[in-house]
Amino acid sequence: MQSAKIGDLASAELQLELFLIQKQTPRVYLELARVEFLQGKLAEAEEHFKIVTSIPDVPLTVLDKVDNFLSRIANARGYIDYSANFVTDDNPMNFTDASRVKVGNLYFTLRPPAGNKRVYGLDHNVSFSSPHNRAMYFSGSLSIADFEARTVDRSSGIIGVYFPTKLPYLETLSFSLEGFSRESGLLYRQPAVSFISRPVFRYRDVRVRVSYKLGELDVLANDYNDADVHQITYTVDGLRTRFGHLSSAISYKRSEAQELAYSHSGPSINTTFSGYAFNRSYKYKASLSWSKSDYKAPDPLFGQIRHSDRFGASFTVYPSWARALGRRGGFALQYDENKSSLDYYTFEKTSFSLIVK
Repeated sequence: MQSAKIGDLASAELQLELFLIQKQTPRVYLELARVEFLQGKLAEAEEHFKIVTSIPDVPLTVLDKVDNFLSRIANARGYIDYSANFVTDDNPMNFTDASRVKVGNLYFTLRPPAGNKRVYGLDHNVSFSSPHNRAMYFSGSLSIADFEARTVDRSSGIIGVYFPTKLPYLETLSFSLEGFSRESGLLYRQPAVSFISRPVFRYRDVRVRVSYKLGELDVLANDYNDADVHQITYTVDGLRTRFGHLSSAISYKRSEAQELAYSHSGPSINTTFSGYAFNRSYKYKASLSWSKSDYKAPDPLFGQIRHSDRFGASFTVYPSWARALGRRGGFALQYDENKSSLDYYTFEKTSFSLIVK
């Protein structure tokens, strides 16, 4: 049965190649690329998918599906990507904009740290993955922000090892290690294990998956912030419209710290919409995020229970004309705001990036 299927694909490839000699249409290139992809001819499939993206007037829904295939090819072959971003950040320390705070019955005037001002620098980003078509693969990313004020330099990274399974409900088991540091040294690390389900709901291209993450937050500066982290996430992917591709993740996270005052829980929503605009002259990605954290006990400094709502928004654009020497350029605008019942933890910030990748 399998050999018959392979024979059918080879026959379809030959027929499409003959059609291509007669008429070089986007439909023929697309079908040929899909047949080559199904046969594992990734280099040929990638070449023909990229031809489809270069042909004018191809519908945006088709381009979105082509991008999905190109991503799957990159995952199957493995990759290393590097990008360098020129970044400006107007609140690098996430310091509150409140002029004074109340501690007990007393009010104290706040003065921002001298280094907490608009800074400029380079943000280096590396992402990598081994081929996904094996019994085990690994992937990760590293970001290093180098500002002219060294006190606000920061870096973050995550690496994971993934084990696809043949179990009926479990698609992937993964182990990961995440860390964050500033110029002064490593601030925290978080090892975790995650269980990712097979799709629990399907409708056309839409897939809904459930994942559960169990981690252990290790804050190196103290012990009372150390916590066991539990997170369950519903991921919705494959929602495609004539304008672009929508994906969303809805999570609930519980962090049980050594001290109850630092334990918190709450939901979060992250939504991304990507596509093309102005007759494919611009490729864009817009993201919105919201999370809520309710703490379990009064803050030890302020004597009140903290409740926080965090909101984030970003917009990234890659103009078609910003290409040179095999590199792609773009720009991104990001806004981040945290509203807390305790003014000391309230802040907002904006950052702007010029991207070369």
